[in-house]
Amino acid sequence: MLSIFRPLVSGSYDNPYVGVADRVPEDVRTSEALTRDITVKPLHSHNDYWRKEPLFDALRAGCQSVEADVWYFEKEYKVERTETRSTRGQGPGGRHPDFKFSRGEVYVGHNQIYLKPQDTLNNLYLDPLFDLLSYANPTYVQRDGKVEDSWHESKNSVFYNSPETPLYFWLDIKTDPRATYNALKPHLKRFKDAGYLAYFDRASNKYVPGPVIVTLSGNIPWDEIENEEQSYVFVDAPLVQFRSGSKRKDLEKYKRLSVVASGSLRDMLGDESYEKSAREGLSAEQESVVKSYLDTAHSYGLKTRIWEGVNWPLKVRRNQLESLWRIGSDLLNVDDLYDASHIDL
Repeated sequence: MLSIFRPLVSGSYDNPYVGVADRVPEDVRTSEALTRDITVKPLHSHNDYWRKEPLFDALRAGCQSVEADVWYFEKEYKVERTETRSTRGQGPGGRHPDFKFSRGEVYVGHNQIYLKPQDTLNNLYLDPLFDLLSYANPTYVQRDGKVEDSWHESKNSVFYNSPETPLYFWLDIKTDPRATYNALKPHLKRFKDAGYLAYFDRASNKYVPGPVIVTLSGNIPWDEIENEEQSYVFVDAPLVQFRSGSKRKDLEKYKRLSVVASGSLRDMLGDESYEKSAREGLSAEQESVVKSYLDTAHSYGLKTRIWEGVNWPLKVRRNQLESLWRIGSDLLNVDDLYDASHIDL
């Protein structure tokens, strides 16, 4: 069996937590074992790192898209917490263990308060993803020792039943855009060198497909990406700008920068209309408004995703997802993987 995980923690500090990767059973640590009986679904695993087993839970559910919030700190720092009732009498001074965060690492988490040193981008995502892709893209050696690499014209993705279907991998930057992007580049280099990343070549003005599509959202270093001759990351195009009648020159650039345009349902509907939809589901009139954004983005060759839908009541949540799928949203933003994967679309 292919060993899929590197050691979770490096450095001199003590790590009091068991890493997420350690809990993944060995019998699902290949793309074949993980996704063999899975149908790929147009689901976006929102805040995927919240899962008990980030990335793996999403792939088991057939999600085509995953998202991780990422943090980079230009200086090392330590987190100290005071004594609490839960730690009283445990360890030096009865305090929670100190956490040390290193310069050069990229961390994953929703809020800086709850970041953990072992929850790095490599540990939670890049290491397992690279090994899944490596397993799905073996080298073929004939008896005479000749390496045969022409049997597959393109690289395979992580989906056993649909190797031609790419995985959308979103990195939502929470810290300084330029510094974080420059910290991300060396971590993505092995994927680039192996031919696993889709990219845009500006010399030929051509999109080159790959089994993984990396998209940056949040704090985006726009200028730096726009000036790259070959860009191995894409940017999250602002769907709210794709309203019917928008000036073409303002939107044309996204054909060279983006693969997906995403946006807030609230921003498209307005506060009053959104609050009504959160109680009653999307009306025909509201669907028409949202569809105009989707259709405009599609006319520029972009796929679409809408976030800030409701999570409760469940009836309204399902109504929204079903409506968005019906009117043309390409990736459905979900938090409850089990429920979403069983919706009868």
